[in-house]
Amino acid sequence: MAMTKDPFERIRQLEAQVEHLAREKSVALSALEKAAELGSFKTRFGEISQPLDIICEAANKLNSLIDFKGYAFYLVNEGDSDFQMVLCSDEAIKPFIEQETEYFIQDTIFSWVLGRNKPFTMLSHDSSETLLLHSITTPARTRGMFVGVLAQERGAIMDVSLSLTTILLLFTATLLESHETYGYINDINQELRNNLARLAESESMLL
Repeated sequence: MAMTKDPFERIRQLEAQVEHLAREKSVALSALEKAAELGSFKTRFGEISQPLDIICEAANKLNSLIDFKGYAFYLVNEGDSDFQMVLCSDEAIKPFIEQETEYFIQDTIFSWVLGRNKPFTMLSHDSSETLLLHSITTPARTRGMFVGVLAQERGAIMDVSLSLTTILLLFTATLLESHETYGYINDINQELRNNLARLAESESMLL
């Protein structure tokens, strides 16, 4: 902004700059608070019975960042590597999301988004809605996909909200991966306990 030589106008310009910086500071502080909240999940591995517990908590946090008419979470089925919808916010909008997701898959948009850890917005097949897609991935593997129908204009979404969405879904993917590892270790430990019990039983029979 070019400064005028008029002292009164210059004061007004400086006041406008101060107000702008104050707003930026407020947004930055709010973003930091949000980031701290996103990293704090109430669920604990010992209490989690299935990945849906993690997804439900992620959904609640995501609602505080962006306004959606409806959304769905897809996770990769470990059996056949297909994407399965595991959570939809509203049964009424579920058929629309399923239809659009299938369209994105057929048009290779889905796989394109999977390869990029950032949010993408695009029009629905009939241009009636704007959807936001974001992969749920870790550096090791793809865990799933988030598909949301926006309830606000794309331009009205703050950049910091989109960045926090990426942080949230990355953290969600990491929790899903850790939960799987935790379950795997539990299975090994249980097998070890079973083997020890069988060994102890065999030794008692020999005495």
